[in-house]
Amino acid sequence: MFDKRLLIVPALVVSTVVVGTIYLSSDKNASQLSVFADPVSYSVTIDVDHPLLPTQDETMYAFRLHNAGAYGALKAPSSEAIKTLPEGHAGYVFSFTSPNQSFFSVKVKEGGSTDYEIGGVKRTLWGIPHPTKVKLVYNDGGKNLTANTLPYPANNWQEQQTEGEVLQNGDKSISYAIKDPSVATTSWDTSINTGSGTIYVRSMTIEYTCS
Repeated sequence: MFDKRLLIVPALVVSTVVVGTIYLSSDKNASQLSVFADPVSYSVTIDVDHPLLPTQDETMYAFRLHNAGAYGALKAPSSEAIKTLPEGHAGYVFSFTSPNQSFFSVKVKEGGSTDYEIGGVKRTLWGIPHPTKVKLVYNDGGKNLTANTLPYPANNWQEQQTEGEVLQNGDKSISYAIKDPSVATTSWDTSINTGSGTIYVRSMTIEYTCS
């Protein structure tokens, strides 16, 4: 039985995560992760200190949720979509290249997750329960690409995505929140929706609650 105490990480603590499309896991798994009477807020981040980890599936990556061995899952659209970074991109965790509207996803609320091999050891990749917000910090290399990060499926209960904020170092920051985290969500998807191109991801943070 999965011990929920190994998964959740307090919001003030950054846990290791892998960049990519965010899939969230099903109510079955989410219920196994819920032990507290009152919802508590948590946060997980994918960045250079908490990178993506390859599995035997060339389109599936894992990211560490805590030091005791719990992992989340990031799904790429193809084996070529997520790459290591070229020179001059220190501080970024991975690059994402795709044709128009292609996306990567992070698991949210998907039950019965398959085991994947990470570093020669089989691990269960868990979904993130009750996500409430996602924030992506990226750089488009001056190509003026538009990245879109939102929960899937896109229904009318979503709050509008915030406008992209340009940071001092040239990075862009976008975030998306949902009105009701209890509504069924299968993933957080990130796409480049202004033509083909490459973005360089500095970090991706997901806020969620667990009760």
